[in-house]
Amino acid sequence: MEYYPVYLNLRGKKVLVVGGGAVALRKTKSLLEAKAFVKVVSPLFHEGFESINSNSNLILQLKAFEEKDVSDVFLVFSATDDRELNYIISQICETSGILCNIADNPEKSGFIVPSCIKRGDLMLAVSTGGKSPALSRKLRKDLEKEFGDEYEIFLYFLGEIRCAILEKSRGNPDNRDIFREMVFGNLLKSIKNKDIEGIENELREILDSRDLAEVLMDKLLEEKNEYFFDVERNSFSFLSKESDL
Repeated sequence: MEYYPVYLNLRGKKVLVVGGGAVALRKTKSLLEAKAFVKVVSPLFHEGFESINSNSNLILQLKAFEEKDVSDVFLVFSATDDRELNYIISQICETSGILCNIADNPEKSGFIVPSCIKRGDLMLAVSTGGKSPALSRKLRKDLEKEFGDEYEIFLYFLGEIRCAILEKSRGNPDNRDIFREMVFGNLLKSIKNKDIEGIENELREILDSRDLAEVLMDKLLEEKNEYFFDVERNSFSFLSKESDL
């Protein structure tokens, strides 16, 4: 079966998850991270749901699935261990024109969810078209080794630097060369080695501007946010996530 790859903006969208087990919990956590409004219906809930029950975007309903539950929702995830119920839900969704994912049956799903690795704003997705989830997980593990935590910091840097350059010299034809040099130069290596001096030297060389490099470094260091640098510990702070959605 052929699939069209797409990343969905689920912020503020209503999503239904049917089932209360470990798979449903994993789906629910990923949906909440995407800022969706999530309703989960199940006669029983995995104890892990207690840790997310306070999320204002989450509604847990201790009950069996009813057809009316799919009303006014954008997506449906059916993650029960009842294959017949999963099939019924897929048929209801198909009739209603709602995309539905059946956790254990890609053939009956309107869409499938890839295995993903996340490094800040960098997301890499792997899919085998539902033929081998085990291979998807293996490939994801391989990508985790290839794309380490430094990519989260690197991409954050690239975004901040790109904005600063465009504000300073909007439309400059040299900007393209600067952006390429940032990507293909030694900036990533310096970040991986947590070499603050090396990062600043690299910025000065790429930007050909001591002042702009120092302004960017000061801005990034002063922010001390979750993306960049813990001055007190003199180390980077990584919040990367890997997920098998």
